[in-house]
Amino acid sequence: YYESRDREDGWGHLRDPQLYYYDGDAPYDNPANYKPAGGSSDKERIDAIVAYIGAETVTGKDGKWELGAAIVRPEDGVFAGEANIKSLTMSENIRGISDYAFYDCTNLESVSLSENVVALGDNVFTNCSSLTNLILPESLTSMGGRVIEGTSIENITIPKNVKNGYGISYGDYFGALANCKTLNEVVFEEGMAEIPSYILASGSYTSYVKKVIIPDTVVSIGKYAFYKNKNL
Repeated sequence: YYESRDREDGWGHLRDPQLYYYDGDAPYDNPANYKPAGGSSDKERIDAIVAYIGAETVTGKDGKWELGAAIVRPEDGVFAGEANIKSLTMSENIRGISDYAFYDCTNLESVSLSENVVALGDNVFTNCSSLTNLILPESLTSMGGRVIEGTSIENITIPKNVKNGYGISYGDYFGALANCKTLNEVVFEEGMAEIPSYILASGSYTSYVKKVIIPDTVVSIGKYAFYKNKNL
């Protein structure tokens, strides 16, 4: 599960470092429907329906899985550095993807996100240099910092429901779209009321974005949304 970026407050009662599996009919966002996966000693995961790609290191052998410390190094992302991953398709159960999950998956070319994803963590697709396109789902409400850093994406549409686009890191402002050197056009979806704060903030990086399309529905722009976007 993915506590810190979920819009549902109830996830906070689930105990770390336990793995959980789905054990209910509906809805998927009800914490009561998630049960500990196995005993507290081995945390075995059996017939699990994965809802969150989490923020802890994972080790496993012979069907027994353990969650370790929170991920702080990019190379500890759940699938970080997996050069064999070329395409990614997610089931409708997936609601959140944590920090560095697919960091440095240099051969990842195709991503199909779940239509129920509400949150993307920091640097989820950083250095996925073969990735040229990313369609974000309507359900998305939160994006971490530098989500598409180092990809080959040239344009992207930000769904109308996105409310958070990151903030301060290492003493400067970095947004979800920071340090993507191929990105030159950003479209904010019709129906969005406020441009998310920090969304395009570039901090110490150079922003190569030249064109931003803002719909008539926007009535305000969040703080530092276009910080250091010198090529606009």
